[in-house]
Amino acid sequence: MVAKSAILVDFDNVFITLWDLDRDAALRFASEPADWLQVLANTHLSGDSRRWLVARCYLNPPVTCAR
Repeated sequence: MVAKSAILVDFDNVFITLWDLDRDAALRFASEPADWLQVLANTHLSGDSRRWLVARCYLNPPVTCAR
């Protein structure tokens, strides 16, 4: 069975939190968002996969960081 889901991502807050915890993870999140969405789509408590009915990412530019 497929769980129908919505995902709303506050990019700034996710990125900044990841940046404080693991800078490589933050950069992967920013540069490869499809990989993160795939992991989330395949991770469900019931063991089912998810189908994104709504997928939105919100960003308050500009966000910069030094590598």
